[in-house]
Amino acid sequence: MTISSNSDISPLIRFSILLFWTLFLGCNDGEIGTTSTNIELCSKEYKLTFGESIPVNANANRLFQLPDKGILVVESGENTVSLIEGNRARTFIDVGNDHSPWSVWGDSKSIYVSNYSSNSVSEFDLSGKLLKEWTDGFDRPSAIIGNDAFVFVSNVAFDGSVFQKGFISVVDRKSAKTVKRLESSGLNPQFFSWTQYKGVSYLISTNSGSFEFTNDGVKVGSEGSVELWNVDDLDKGPRIANLGIDPEGKTGSPGRALRVGDALFFPSGTEPVLFEYDLSSFSWKHDVGNPIRLRPSLPEALHFSASWEDLILISAFNEDAMYIYDPECEATTDAISLDDNEFLAGPHDIFVSKDGKAKVIMSLANLVKTFTITRIRNE
Repeated sequence: MTISSNSDISPLIRFSILLFWTLFLGCNDGEIGTTSTNIELCSKEYKLTFGESIPVNANANRLFQLPDKGILVVESGENTVSLIEGNRARTFIDVGNDHSPWSVWGDSKSIYVSNYSSNSVSEFDLSGKLLKEWTDGFDRPSAIIGNDAFVFVSNVAFDGSVFQKGFISVVDRKSAKTVKRLESSGLNPQFFSWTQYKGVSYLISTNSGSFEFTNDGVKVGSEGSVELWNVDDLDKGPRIANLGIDPEGKTGSPGRALRVGDALFFPSGTEPVLFEYDLSSFSWKHDVGNPIRLRPSLPEALHFSASWEDLILISAFNEDAMYIYDPECEATTDAISLDDNEFLAGPHDIFVSKDGKAKVIMSLANLVKTFTITRIRNE
């Protein structure tokens, strides 16, 4: 089976063709439960091989690769973090009742979990044993990331109805004390990533902005923005890139940053578009006014993205699908189905290793979908 880039075929016909070929004509690789399909993009051909889905606990929402250990899965509904080793998951950490873990980060020394409901951060050793629970001034902690000296925690400051001004807590790992509070330039700072550019290490903080659910879908309530913090000179303040405002409230809500070349890409939480930030000029190439539109026919939101080689893989929650985008030729595949069940499975966070082994959280089905991507033909 071969999937080409976007065409004029209707979404329903496209999906029907995809489903038929995936179920009936997809080749079998000799493993139980595996199917494969080929995709063409920018005169190149890739093979996707889908494997068995891995059961996990309820309301899984984040993936993180713990070095030399496996993939950690944050499960807010069960207050747990599971560890995927091979093709099986086991409950690795029990955070505690009423914590609602949001995100996880770790290294060769410790594992840290941000707990949204309990306004805390839990530190565990590599066996999953609780070492400390930090409660130093957090306000709905969400994203978490770290380095050798500090752990950075985003605080979205949501009071149940309104987003207040958020901030970043900088916590010293040795003392477990907050040593700096970095005020966010926008609302809802819920995503972090690292990048280096011209010898400078940057913490990228995404302010997704406020939003509301309406009968017409999710509406943007405030402007999104991105902050680039030089981690060696935090007192200088960040470079701030405001995304712009869509008068109709449809386009906005940037997600987690993804680096490809000298560009940062951000999926939208309200429409099937990407935003692109150029590091060479520290400015937007594609903002709210001219986003990269992946699928013009359906007003559906994206969720998370991951990169492999120079490709971007993006999950589409409401379509039970993903897209693959090639920035070099600015082309996108049609929707690639991740689930053929009649009920919405809700693909969420996505992770791809350097060797092309990928995992996608199917958040409403309590599963992690697995597949492998390989290149089989160049130009």
